[in-house]
Amino acid sequence: GGLSLMRLYISDNFSRNVSEPFARNKWAVIRDIVIAPITEELTFRSCIVTPFLYSQDFQDGRISLAIISWCTPFFFGIAHLHHAIKRLRQGDSNVKLVLLSSAFQFLYTTVFGAYATFCFMRTGSIYGVILVHSFCNFMGLPSVHFLFLESNNRSSQGELKLFKWTCSVAYLFGMLSFWRGFYSPQWITS
Repeated sequence: GGLSLMRLYISDNFSRNVSEPFARNKWAVIRDIVIAPITEELTFRSCIVTPFLYSQDFQDGRISLAIISWCTPFFFGIAHLHHAIKRLRQGDSNVKLVLLSSAFQFLYTTVFGAYATFCFMRTGSIYGVILVHSFCNFMGLPSVHFLFLESNNRSSQGELKLFKWTCSVAYLFGMLSFWRGFYSPQWITS
């Protein structure tokens, strides 16, 4: 049923993001799920966001929480551009593809940085943000492969269609809620 499709999705995600990489290189998994979230959140949230919150411009109302949550993550996004240099040095000759993937990575790390900044400012807890970062690194980018699933079994075609529709609606609802959360009245006025 629908639960078996969801189990398949979760087990595929776990296999793709943890068990297979861990079998290949356990230190890379530890780096991505433990070390990177701790060091990046201490650097980018604690050391970059906190001075903005204590600045006179914020105290006087010239900078809002929304501005801080969308501007400071650019530092986080820029810090991930070194992956392009690494790929080019390793001999990846398709410069256009490297630049395109780096631009995409800049975009999603900046959006994640905005979310992490939002969480940090709302909760005041760096520990919670580290856990969120670890979880996001564990899960990876949201997979949309379910949109391309095909079923040869006529009895499960309706179930698959319902699964695709439900996941698509959940994705859309999540993205709209994410965007709307930054613009609630108390958030804009600081």
